[in-house]
Amino acid sequence: MIRSDTTATQATTHTDRQRALGVLDATYADEKRWVRKARDMFPSSDLDDDRITWVVAMVDGEPAGVLRVHYDPPLHLYREYGLEALEKAADVDVDAFLRDHRIAEIGRFAVRPAFRRRLCVVFELMRVAAVDTLQRDFTHYVTDVFEGEEHSPYQFHTRVLGFRPVAVHQTGEMDCLHRRITLILNLKEAYQRLRASKNRLYTLIADGLSERRRQQLAA
Repeated sequence: MIRSDTTATQATTHTDRQRALGVLDATYADEKRWVRKARDMFPSSDLDDDRITWVVAMVDGEPAGVLRVHYDPPLHLYREYGLEALEKAADVDVDAFLRDHRIAEIGRFAVRPAFRRRLCVVFELMRVAAVDTLQRDFTHYVTDVFEGEEHSPYQFHTRVLGFRPVAVHQTGEMDCLHRRITLILNLKEAYQRLRASKNRLYTLIADGLSERRRQQLAA
């Protein structure tokens, strides 16, 4: 159940950005040491960029989690990473997928250690991000997760949401030795999957959508 003291909103102010940077510094910089300073991960210009949505989760007024959705991201970077297609995803033409769909990149996902056992933080982050993405009529998410990393969201992404692993690559933006797994998600299929499983996240997302969009996704 979503706790009443847990909320998430889009970051629109410099105060919101500082809250997000606090989470990113605590996780990506101090804990994981994947970056030196988090400030470069969330430049202030992102606040005025309609192609980028940052979401910040709060628990009892304290920043607890963050994620970013990048609409129409520079997908050529995925090609430059030297993707190696997975055998079980041999039916997926990655180049065609990147070319033919309205794709948003979801990532920069981080939850402070003190709040990692609270699924409500993750649900609130996903609620805000998914509603924004679906209302914009985007069709798919793409993301990378680190293979074998202790706090990887891989299981949540694949088992709950239905992300499909399609490729791996060794390099990326962050200083991490773990191999990256690239996953894709058909948002309409994920919505219907959550609805069929009666997952609480479905109700949270559906409540935030327009009636027209709910009907489109249910069809």
